[in-house]
Amino acid sequence: MLSPPAFGHRGWCPHDIHSPSLVTAVPSVSLPRRVEGRTRSYTASLVIGSLVSCVTDLQQKKRKRSRRFIQLRATSAVEVFARAWYPLGFTAVTDRGKPHHLRVCNVPVVFWHDGDAWRAAIDECPHRRVRLSEGRLEGSELQCPYHGWTFNGQGQCTRIPQADESSQKARLSPRACLSMLPTEERNGLLFLWAAGLYGDPEPPDHQALDELIHQEDIFAIPGVQYVDYSRDLFMDMPILLENVLDPAHLPFTHHATISSRKQAAEIPIQITSRDPGGFTGRRDKPQLQASGVVSYKAPNHVWSLTDRKDSYRDWNIVYAAPICPGRSRIFVRVVFEVPKVPMPLRQIFQVVFSPSLPPWVTHLLNHNVLEDDNVFLHYQGETMAPDGKQESRRKFWRCSFASSLRDFDIMKDDRTEADHLSKPLPARARTDAKWQERFYTPTSSDAAVLCYHRWLQDVGGGVHWARDPSTSIKRKGREELLERLHSHTDHCWSCSEALALSQMLQSWGRPLLLLALLTTVLLDDFQWPLAMLSIAVAAVVACAAALEKQLTVGEYPPPRNR
Repeated sequence: MLSPPAFGHRGWCPHDIHSPSLVTAVPSVSLPRRVEGRTRSYTASLVIGSLVSCVTDLQQKKRKRSRRFIQLRATSAVEVFARAWYPLGFTAVTDRGKPHHLRVCNVPVVFWHDGDAWRAAIDECPHRRVRLSEGRLEGSELQCPYHGWTFNGQGQCTRIPQADESSQKARLSPRACLSMLPTEERNGLLFLWAAGLYGDPEPPDHQALDELIHQEDIFAIPGVQYVDYSRDLFMDMPILLENVLDPAHLPFTHHATISSRKQAAEIPIQITSRDPGGFTGRRDKPQLQASGVVSYKAPNHVWSLTDRKDSYRDWNIVYAAPICPGRSRIFVRVVFEVPKVPMPLRQIFQVVFSPSLPPWVTHLLNHNVLEDDNVFLHYQGETMAPDGKQESRRKFWRCSFASSLRDFDIMKDDRTEADHLSKPLPARARTDAKWQERFYTPTSSDAAVLCYHRWLQDVGGGVHWARDPSTSIKRKGREELLERLHSHTDHCWSCSEALALSQMLQSWGRPLLLLALLTTVLLDDFQWPLAMLSIAVAAVVACAAALEKQLTVGEYPPPRNR
């Protein structure tokens, strides 16, 4: 019995229908009726196989197109966070005599001053990956705390104490160098270019940095003065920025600190411009005593203007550094047009903004303002991340690109196209995808907040982390949320000095107070002078203790609820 040419030792394959020898061979053979019928069935099978093959090819092409499309969408979204400048610290209150640590986009970063400029690198020693920020500065060089490896400002290893003279060439190896990161100091603020955290070779965008510092549009105005403040907060960067974009919360949240409930009024905001890089909104109505502007520049900068008619203006300039899920650092620069402030308020502003006033004084005032909403914003972040957990990468892809996947009609099972990408993308902390259903925002005072959430949704719903974070967010108690020592004082030179002074006054004052009390009892002739001295020393010790408490922990409840 004759076997059809479509079968061979390989077995049947639908692609064999495209073989010219096979197509021409079938009709040319004269076969008996039984064999002929069987051959016709073979030919039909080949035709059906060819159709299946064509459908399979089309599906594969669709999947390839969709993968390229998703990769493009995801890459551009990641670039928003990777190709950006993040603040590290205000240089006036950052100690140049030691290295400093800050996580940026979930990557540990060490920064220090080498005598010429500020330097930054990934906070890992190439030897055994310990934190370099726990080390010290040996002259102008950074020394690892574990084995004393030393690095210069270019990240080159200059000394390996464990290597003998013949082995010192080991320090010249590229593997002995630090992963350096570009930094720029502008107008008293140190910025980090984050592309290196994501493995992106994109060079620093200095034009974008020029726009961030507002040197020409704000600080070139004659007579403007400003104060700075920074603090670590237990909240995601989107929660922080949403709060800063919302002027309507001031009379209620900050009642008895910087505002009053009596000042509550309609605040209509109109979005005047919007693009992938951010948006701008205006609040301007005849009955309002002051008009204003609020502007967002992706991914981490908000500035707002309040223009009091025929009087002075003030600006609130905010930068945010995303540390890790559930935590960020805020940098605030409050700017006032002091010469136009009416008297006697101008005299108060001149004292507050005076360079001779220790920064820790204004920092204590700003602590009270931040702690007005620090507690409930932390719990809002927990609410927006259901069950206190960030969405996983798989869920993110399903939600973020659902419309794109439907357009291409692919992969309707539990897998997503992200599973097929050759290069894994950074994780992201996604806020509640159902925010449009859960928020009820009937007034235009929420226009800037809603515009920010739409922008956030366009880039995947949250921060794209350079390193995969833990998916669980730990809930914090009030004591941790009001803690000031580690969230501010430790990385503020001025407040650290004030804390050291208060502790020194207490350590010397308590023994002196005891001695003064004893001598008051023993020396009758000097009772009154010694009594006055005891009272003075007791007052100094009490003030020092109160200052220490102010520098280490906040108070609860906030002023609005007292």
